[in-house]
Amino acid sequence: MNVNEVSELCKVLSDPHRIRILQLLVDSEKCASELLEEFTISQPTLSHHMKTMTDSGLLQEKKTGKRTYYSIDRRTWDEFMLVLDTISSKDYWPWDPAQVLKEAAAGTPAPAVSKKDPPSAAPAVKSAASEKPAAKTPRKRTK
Repeated sequence: MNVNEVSELCKVLSDPHRIRILQLLVDSEKCASELLEEFTISQPTLSHHMKTMTDSGLLQEKKTGKRTYYSIDRRTWDEFMLVLDTISSKDYWPWDPAQVLKEAAAGTPAPAVSKKDPPSAAPAVKSAASEKPAAKTPRKRTK
């Protein structure tokens, strides 16, 4: 899974309803009507979320008659989690993330990392620099 794919999945998961959908699908597949019972959103809104998650590869769908059953695509999810686990590993950062969180909770500012600091043994994740798309020029909104 490359950096762009990870970024896209993060965008997909930026909606609380989608996180809740994942929680509901962790143990077993469910049809859309079962999922809808857990929300106060409309059926078209749920369909939009399901399509977004399916298009991203995060969910699989299976149609049986008039019902559509959804399940987590374990391969995509496992690859995504592997990348996140690698990023969160202590060996990835030139500082201790746990210490930074502890200091942040105490109100102590974290020291800046200088460019002279040698990079630690970074995990085998494709470089963002080689895949970074060109910056787009912001558009002006017209009414």
